[in-house]
Amino acid sequence: MLQQSQELIRRHGGEICSGWALADIGPHRRSGQRFPPPLDRRWANHAVWRDGDGRLWEVTPTAIIDDYSQVGFLPTEFVPDPGAVFEIRSETDRVAGHSRYVPLRPEGIPVAMILTVAQHATGTARRGLIQDALTALASRMTWMRP
Repeated sequence: MLQQSQELIRRHGGEICSGWALADIGPHRRSGQRFPPPLDRRWANHAVWRDGDGRLWEVTPTAIIDDYSQVGFLPTEFVPDPGAVFEIRSETDRVAGHSRYVPLRPEGIPVAMILTVAQHATGTARRGLIQDALTALASRMTWMRP
């Protein structure tokens, strides 16, 4: 995404805009259920191109599921955040982003907090945090049971 944005800046001006792409909601509800809303939503560290008129453009191609020979450009729900910058590690490992989980209901707060911390953990600590999140999630999912 940074390379595409840098090329657009070179050709047309503008700038890179760091922020968060609003990704999956979770946990997924049974098909057809609309209530209650999901517990949380994952926000993925992302960048888009801001043109000279201030409009935001998604420049990262998305693979078409079931046919990876095709790519397209899909709209992105995006929240600008100047503090959501990427870490440039090296020429071969150019960016390292992360996700954070944002609770959508009060009972989603513990799960979202644990998953956000797990994004920065590694090895055994990460596995333990993921297990903690699953335990917290299980205790809050009685509304999904038949």
